[in-house]
Amino acid sequence: MLKISYNKLKEINRHTLQGLWSLARLHLDHNQLELIHPDAFQGLTSLRFLQLEGNQLQQLHPATFSTFTFMGQFYISTLRHLYLSDNVLTSLPSQLVETMPQLENLYLHENPWTCDCSISWFHDWEQTSPGVLKCKKDRALAGGRLCPMCSSPRHMNTIKLHAAQPLVCSSPVINSLHRTTSSEDSESETLTSEDFRGPIGNISLGLSDEHGNELDLQCSVDKLKELTKISWEQVNKLQLVANITFSVDIWCSVDRGKHEQLWKVIAYYSNVPAHLERGVILSKDPYPAYVYKQDSVQDAQYYTGLKVKMLAQPAWLMQTSVELQLNRPQSSTRMVNLILRTNLSETVDTELQQRLRRSWVMIESANRTRKVIVVVLGSPNEMLCNLHSSDQPVVQWMLPDGSKLNSPYSSPENRVSVSRDGRLKMKAVTHTDTGIYYCIANVHEDFAVLSFYLTIQESSRPPPREDISITSMEEFAGNPISLDCSASGSPDAEIHWILPSSRIVNLQATSSKTLVYFNGTLHIPQTQVSDSGYYKCVAINQHGVDTLVKKVSIVRPNGLIRPFRKESSPRKKRCSSIQEHLAKTTCAPETKWV
Repeated sequence: MLKISYNKLKEINRHTLQGLWSLARLHLDHNQLELIHPDAFQGLTSLRFLQLEGNQLQQLHPATFSTFTFMGQFYISTLRHLYLSDNVLTSLPSQLVETMPQLENLYLHENPWTCDCSISWFHDWEQTSPGVLKCKKDRALAGGRLCPMCSSPRHMNTIKLHAAQPLVCSSPVINSLHRTTSSEDSESETLTSEDFRGPIGNISLGLSDEHGNELDLQCSVDKLKELTKISWEQVNKLQLVANITFSVDIWCSVDRGKHEQLWKVIAYYSNVPAHLERGVILSKDPYPAYVYKQDSVQDAQYYTGLKVKMLAQPAWLMQTSVELQLNRPQSSTRMVNLILRTNLSETVDTELQQRLRRSWVMIESANRTRKVIVVVLGSPNEMLCNLHSSDQPVVQWMLPDGSKLNSPYSSPENRVSVSRDGRLKMKAVTHTDTGIYYCIANVHEDFAVLSFYLTIQESSRPPPREDISITSMEEFAGNPISLDCSASGSPDAEIHWILPSSRIVNLQATSSKTLVYFNGTLHIPQTQVSDSGYYKCVAINQHGVDTLVKKVSIVRPNGLIRPFRKESSPRKKRCSSIQEHLAKTTCAPETKWV
């Protein structure tokens, strides 16, 4: 056991815990931890209990808590008890809990959870891992328990995380009858990191059966479909033996002739898989290839003498025994989906694991990250992809039209450029620049994706022929004005105001003369005649935008007297009446004018 609680630790790096082979319980609670290196716990295969309550964690890499890596592909954590309560986490990657198959207790309360599509995986995980998410027992509370609660979006606030339904994302809608655009017209579907995950390899299959049917297929191996069983046994403090049963999706393009042959060879195995045993090796160079034969004992009822000549990369897909099954619902006349299942077994050297330097990359996504941007037509713009990684990452930006720019990049006349550090710059934005941008960072096997939404607004004025329904207000100069703008959306919309001068203000960019409150209200404490004009509220999140225009007229009060300039002349006599003063007599006014 190691306790480092109630100190001022800000970071745990990959060397902090090196050599603690027998460490089972680690207390790092009530520190100032903002960053945990993704390799920090690598090799600590005895670790079962980790206390991180009361820190300042905002973001975690999916492999943060993995204690060993299996086949260089599977990240596994030996943790059984994890405390992440009282941090500033808004979301968790689904892969984080997938690495912890033996997790028994997970504490997440007192974090500002964003209950939207970013944690849509949560309820599915709860069903497969019932009772793992725990609430803290607290007799001081009405219910006697402190559970993780949603902090945003606003309509989900104070709802318990496990009861929050539905966990979806939607574009903003300004709560007003007077709107200049429809949010439905601007709503966009946002891709997730899984949409950018490429195939893990490729496989060649030469299929034949006892009826003389033959077929050759060239296929790609998609991401892991599921881990059905994970187990390990600690041989000693420096070694463990791990076993994993998993399946992968195989996608093979076929033409009409191949489709008919495929159906003859393997359509029989759409309800049950064909069990295949590895036989003779066909070749060793440049990559090993094997012949697999159907197991006549296991498939006695469905035996067709199926044979498969297999060449696969990565080679660990070709284990001594595999199952091959046709996924009929997902197959078509042009693309066939096969499912390959197998079991892996490997002896893991924990000392070697801790020396192993894994590749990793993270894109910062914290409260200060500017993920939605409002720009006036013709203005410059910049989007920053702030990276943390083990090596120099390869950065790529995907634009709203689907095109991709690799860093470094510079377009003709340098209108659009991408620097090596992941900064996307635009000299002068146009309407075609509106939409979702994706920053994609790769470091060898690992990658990260972050989306940005950019909207281009011509000015604060409404579109032509849409100024009839605009709300108008009139106020005397010197008086304050407040313009409200509240919007619903998931996640919560950020409110930006475009002023008549085309300056943009928001909660982060305000001044003493122009304030934007947390609820989106624009407040000008002391108005001037020059403040007259159109004010546009822009509600935006990463899924869309909605706008609302208001017209403001600032006028001088009737009979307003400008302040008299102080002069060195003798003091004038008081006027006997206002009328006498207005008649421009030489007397001084008796009444103060406001």
